[in-house]
Amino acid sequence: MEIQDRIIPISALNPYQHRWAIKARVTAKGDIRRYNNARGDGKVFSFDLLDSDGEIRATCFNAVLDRFYEIIEVGKVYLISKGSLKPAQKNFNHLKNEWKIFLEATSTIDLCPDEDASIPSQQFSFRPISEIEIAENNSIIDVIGIVTAVNPSVSIMRKNGMETQRRILNLKDQSGRSVELTLWGDFCNREGQNLQEMVDSGIFPVLAVKAGKVNDFSGKSIGTISSTQLFINLDSSEAQSLRIWFDRGGKNTTSQSISRDINPGGPKNEIRKTVSQIKDEGLGDQINQTGLL
Repeated sequence: MEIQDRIIPISALNPYQHRWAIKARVTAKGDIRRYNNARGDGKVFSFDLLDSDGEIRATCFNAVLDRFYEIIEVGKVYLISKGSLKPAQKNFNHLKNEWKIFLEATSTIDLCPDEDASIPSQQFSFRPISEIEIAENNSIIDVIGIVTAVNPSVSIMRKNGMETQRRILNLKDQSGRSVELTLWGDFCNREGQNLQEMVDSGIFPVLAVKAGKVNDFSGKSIGTISSTQLFINLDSSEAQSLRIWFDRGGKNTTSQSISRDINPGGPKNEIRKTVSQIKDEGLGDQINQTGLL
């Protein structure tokens, strides 16, 4: 049987199938991570796959990683066959699939030269910012909003002694809420710098966040992780709706922040806002409600 004849939807994959193939687009590619356990040293990387029916994560170890790491490119469509299906660990895997593919020595990955228009470039499950307020700590979500403020990037020393970059920005949407998004590492100098230049020039872009991590320390906020993806001015109905809302008056509507900084004197870099932004986000109203004014 030809491999093309064995193609099934991602949603149909299960551990009891042995001769399967999927045709899917790579939507995210992780870095190589090294580990040490009782079996010795090793290395691993994962990548996310999407077809018109669902998503799944694939993982490669050691020699299999050496075969496939350079082949895999985000945005490309591949024909993938053979491998084992194991339960996905939800604390490390945000995709809506109970299984995960482990590629093996007999696995094959072939680039499809013809782009399949039936396979979307990305899949989102956007949640309004108002819902993030009740989201569980450390949960992984997709969110989309208008960037209203961007801080400069600052250097932060992690607990392990390694230095990294951090940049904080604000998002607002039609739900009447705004939230802080913290960019870490390379995100600060790639998308972060681009966003700062846009906002500084008076352009308030739409930002879609794929796989952001919810943090409930001092109010709810979102942070980037290794599998996070950022899309500036995404071409989608959700982004177009936000743009129209913002340009037709949403810019001047009040948004209450769900993020609270209980340690303004600490290392967290402060968000600088204009008077109009303070009015937009109802910050004065929040102070009044606490009885401080």
